Amino acid sequence: MLLTWTERHVGEQQEALIGVLFILAACAGVLLLAGNPHGGEHLRELLAGYWLGAIGYLTGLALSALLDLPSGAVIVWTLALVALATSMLLHRRAA
Repeated sequence: MLLTWTERHVGEQQEALIGVLFILAACAGVLLLAGNPHGGEHLRELLAGYWLGAIGYLTGLALSALLDLPSGAVIVWTLALVALATSMLLHRRAA
């Protein structure tokens, strides 16, 4: 609902607001984990997820530019492939 409201009222700045909301949500997660006795472990998992997302996003963006394909679709597929590869590696390591 908030994003719909921002699209109607401040459409030109919606992308910046989405970025700010993402950063605020990430900071809120860190603050919530600060009081948790197992917060360090959860924070490591959270940061690993951010790194994997950043790697997938940047790889997808680079592939999109190199192959002249739509960025959104290439990024989504790249994120899915990074998640699948990570899952397979973690499963293999656990076995």
